[in-house]
Amino acid sequence: MSWSYNKIIKYVEPKKEPIKKGDKVKVLTNLQFNGKPFKVWFKEYDVISVSGSRIVIGRGKTVTAAVHVNNLEKL
Repeated sequence: MSWSYNKIIKYVEPKKEPIKKGDKVKVLTNLQFNGKPFKVWFKEYDVISVSGSRIVIGRGKTVTAAVHVNNLEKL
């Protein structure tokens, strides 16, 4: 009797580029950093500032909301 063993390969999630000032982002969950909801008017927003996991988004220099990084997707 012959045995064959399959090699198990561990899946590694691809690393995402960090979001930085000037990037374009899409809102995944419309919650502000403080947990309150906000209205999403556009498909993409500009990143105005980044401080740790807190990202301020808007259009141009007009602020829309401060959002947790996990609620955004870099475009």
